[in-house]
Amino acid sequence: SVMEPLCCAIPVITGPHIQNSPEALRYSQVMMNDRRIVQVVSDSKQFLQAITSLKTLQIKDFKKMLIGHLEQNRYASVKIVRLILDLLQEKIS
Repeated sequence: SVMEPLCCAIPVITGPHIQNSPEALRYSQVMMNDRRIVQVVSDSKQFLQAITSLKTLQIKDFKKMLIGHLEQNRYASVKIVRLILDLLQEKIS
């Protein structure tokens, strides 16, 4: 799972086989300061490039931006359950 390191504001580098991870797929598309939150690499050269790019990363800035982005999705489960309950209530009424 990529969510554990992301919730701790740790940059993530992963291999190309992420199709079974909705979070990895989603956050590999999200850009912050010209950098993907989850970097997907397929070979050792790309991995070394990703590691090298992390050297220039300002961790404090990354952490602030990432936490702000994750906050937008806070309580998503509660929102979904409320929506389902509202839909069920409408069908019952």
